[in-house]
Amino acid sequence: MVGTIPVGEGVRRISIEGAGGDINIYSEEGNEIRYTLGENLELSSEVIDDKLVIRIFGKGLVGFPFFSFGGHNGDIELHIPQDKSIDLNIKSGDMGFSKYRGDEISIKAASGDVSIENLICNSFKAHLTSGDIDIDLSTKNGNINCRAGDIRIKLRGEGWNMDISGVSGDVDIDTESNSIDIDIRGINGDVSMNGNHLGSGIFKTKHLVTNGGRNKLKINIVSGDVSITTGEGTEELNIREEKTGPYIPEEVKKVKEMYSAGKITKEDAIKLIEVMGYEDLTNLLEE
Repeated sequence: MVGTIPVGEGVRRISIEGAGGDINIYSEEGNEIRYTLGENLELSSEVIDDKLVIRIFGKGLVGFPFFSFGGHNGDIELHIPQDKSIDLNIKSGDMGFSKYRGDEISIKAASGDVSIENLICNSFKAHLTSGDIDIDLSTKNGNINCRAGDIRIKLRGEGWNMDISGVSGDVDIDTESNSIDIDIRGINGDVSMNGNHLGSGIFKTKHLVTNGGRNKLKINIVSGDVSITTGEGTEELNIREEKTGPYIPEEVKKVKEMYSAGKITKEDAIKLIEVMGYEDLTNLLEE
C-alpha cells in the first residue's frame, strides 16, 4: 500500500503505533507524510489537538483490522517532514531512522534492533525491551533504557546530558567532546576509557571528570562492559571509585515503594516486576 497523509500547519507532534514488521523512517520536505506498507498492513490516522496519530495494524481475516501482537506483517517505510516531535511505539521488528531533525524524539520497542543515523533533536528517549540500539546522535538531553541488548552511541556536539541504563548488555560510547563528567554504576562488567582498562564494576561506582566536565554522562547497568572513547585532547582530571549497591531501575523502585507502603501485595509486586522484564530483581522486595 502506498499513500500520503497531509500534515497541517498546527501539527507539532507525530505519534506512530506500529504492528509487527520492520520500519524505516526518512526525512521529507513539504507538508505531507509519504508511506509504503507491506501487503498485510493497513493504516489509519487522525489529528488530536496538535498531534497527528498514525496507527499501523495487520489485516483481519475477513477484512476487519486488528492490532498485531507479534510476527512480521510486512515492512513499513515513512517519509516525515522535518522539525516535528515524533513518538514511535513499535511492537516488533527492526527500526531504522535516517537523517532527521526534530524537537522531541521518543522510541518504544518491544523487540527488534534500532539503528539511527544522523539524528538531531533537543530531547531523545528510547526504551527497548529486547534488541540492540546503534545511534549517531546530536541532542541536549538523552535517556536510553535497554533491558536486554547492546547500546552503541556516537554523541556529537557539546552541551549534552545523557542517561543510559540497562539490565544486560554492553555499552559503547564514542564522543566528539573531550570534556565529560561520567558516572558509571554496575554490578558486573569491565570499564575502559580511550583503550585504557579502568577495572571491573562489581558493586562499585566509577566517576571520571575530563577537562572540566561540560557534558554529563550517566551509565547504570546490571551486567555488561562499558567502553568510552572521547575527543582529542582529553585529560583525566579526576577519577574516583566508590562502594555502592546494585543498580535498581526507577520502575522497580516505584513498585517496591508501593509494596513497602502496603498499597499492593507481595504477589502483585512480583508480578509487576516480572512483567517489566526484571525477574532477577524480585528479591529486592525482601530488603
